[in-house]
Amino acid sequence: MAKTAVEKYNEYLFEGKDKILLQLSSVELMRFERIRETFTVWLDKPEMTDRQIREYLETNFDIEKSQSYRDIGLLKSLLGNVRNAAKEWQRYTLIEMAKETYTMAKEKKDVKAMAMAIDKLGKYTNLDKEDLDTPNWDEYEPQDIEASDDVIILDIEPISSKKEKALRDKYLGKQNIEDATLI
Repeated sequence: MAKTAVEKYNEYLFEGKDKILLQLSSVELMRFERIRETFTVWLDKPEMTDRQIREYLETNFDIEKSQSYRDIGLLKSLLGNVRNAAKEWQRYTLIEMAKETYTMAKEKKDVKAMAMAIDKLGKYTNLDKEDLDTPNWDEYEPQDIEASDDVIILDIEPISSKKEKALRDKYLGKQNIEDATLI
């Protein structure tokens, strides 16, 4: 079974050029090099927005806007959501700083500072909020939808013959005119 672009690029993202040349066509190789470079840039600067990445792709690789959007979609599937990773890192750093603050306050026996550190730690770990109950998905049943090609269900009168349909298309085009009658 043929691999998708995501599977190919994910497999070869960190491989050497020798292995890549054997596995990718010339068009895939051009896109792969573009993806690999942009991947590195986005990892270095996770605060870049999708628009900035799009502009980077269009400027540095002379590609169309539509192709840059496809590349961004591929990048996100390879890289994951960069902004979420940056936010998680900031959250981790903040928690570590709150723990350090608590330790320092405890060494100085400053109860007020200890309470403030605990309060901030609880706030940034969302321990001050109730846990959301996840629904039991087994209780939900999908709707029973029956496909039909009968237009009467939609309160539309069916066209009886091919000749009538051809005449409607010829004289009415794509308009939906109810009052018109064919002779």
